[in-house]
Amino acid sequence: SARSRTTDPTAKEARPIRTPLAVPTTLAALAIPPADLGAVQPALADHTGADPASVFDLPRITLPAGGSTQWIIPTMEGEITAETIPAVIVAKANVRAYYAQSFEQSGGGPPDCFSNDCVTGQGSPGGLCSQCPFSQFGSASGGGKACAERSNLLLLTPYGVMPYLLSVPPTSLKKLRAYLFHLAGANRPFYSVATDIGLDRTKNKAGVSYSVLRLSMNRTLGPDEVEVTLSFKSALSPLLGTMAATVAATSTEPNPDAYNEGSELPS
Repeated sequence: SARSRTTDPTAKEARPIRTPLAVPTTLAALAIPPADLGAVQPALADHTGADPASVFDLPRITLPAGGSTQWIIPTMEGEITAETIPAVIVAKANVRAYYAQSFEQSGGGPPDCFSNDCVTGQGSPGGLCSQCPFSQFGSASGGGKACAERSNLLLLTPYGVMPYLLSVPPTSLKKLRAYLFHLAGANRPFYSVATDIGLDRTKNKAGVSYSVLRLSMNRTLGPDEVEVTLSFKSALSPLLGTMAATVAATSTEPNPDAYNEGSELPS
């Protein structure tokens, strides 16, 4: 009977159904009408107050410290957290930067030497990166390379039309390279797909936790959407090859002991 079923001590208690929090998937920038695409670059200059705009004027997303799997995203309404960022990568550049002093000692200023192509360094010591002792593993005080390699990505996100800068540290370069390799193998340029960007927690040999990127393709974009992303790519790619783009965004980088052989930059 219904009574016996409700009083049966062996009956399992019903568990409430948990509905996951909704993740915004609409990227506002992709809705720009094709007729308005010519205004993308002037609009960026108007928003930043600079012509050309500086990469420093763009909002930044950084990998969290301590192995967190939650992004902290600055928006006009304040900071929000998310496990996954739905995005389109519209521009990418591989850079290197060498600081003779620590981040704290330098005050976050320009690097002593930088490269906007990971081939030739400009500054002190300068010259070919492949022959520079600071580009060799073990040259940093705690391990890794004293001249840090990074891959800077500009992302269209659900959090506004203005793109975000994500500077990928050495510890996540292998993850990024593998993802871009799979896209290339499928003949899909990175700016032609929507990418879900998450975080995984891992540890170095000393047991220190740090975060690494997790990337997966969400969907392919339509022709009109690709037209939009190509316009952003054309307008923004020059920003990523400047010295400003090599300056570290934060001092809370993953422990350099975690840097592994083979973490070189993706092509």
